[in-house]
Amino acid sequence: MNLATLIIIAFGLSMDSFAVSVSCGVIHRKIILKDFFITAFFMGLFQGGMTLIGYYLGLSFREHIEAVDHWIAFGLLLFLGIKMIYEGTKHEEQRNFCPSKLNVILGLSIATSIDALAIGVSFAILLNSAPFNASTIIAITTFFMSLIGIFTGARFSKSRKLPFEIIGGIVLIGIGVKILIEHTILY
Repeated sequence: MNLATLIIIAFGLSMDSFAVSVSCGVIHRKIILKDFFITAFFMGLFQGGMTLIGYYLGLSFREHIEAVDHWIAFGLLLFLGIKMIYEGTKHEEQRNFCPSKLNVILGLSIATSIDALAIGVSFAILLNSAPFNASTIIAITTFFMSLIGIFTGARFSKSRKLPFEIIGGIVLIGIGVKILIEHTILY
């Protein structure tokens, strides 16, 4: 597999993480470098890590993974989206949904990286060498796309007074539905 193809795959995989990161940035409303880098780090780590896990699982587990991966991603994103919408309906003082909490970051990272698991399985067929280079490119691309997304969301929300938690929750649910539709119609 050539480098250009790998970079295109990396950008494609990072799009869900980018969209989720925009929603996280919108909720933050102010730029907090440490939180932004931690979120981007975990998004990249899980994309690259799931690719490696998928590679090593290989074809023997492909049928089992593909049968449920979209439901897991959908369930996680639905749960987090509903929680965000619920928090968005509360008064500002009562809100406690925080996209920088570790459990939220981990949930979002897992939900957005399940496709990377399937890509890793396909890499087991396509790559003649160890998948570490591919996983590293995917992780770095996702890290930077997530960082760009979270900064974009934070900058956008500073100038507007919209119900961003509700919008972010709807976006998360939409991404989950998109994953579910892609896997049930295309497979």
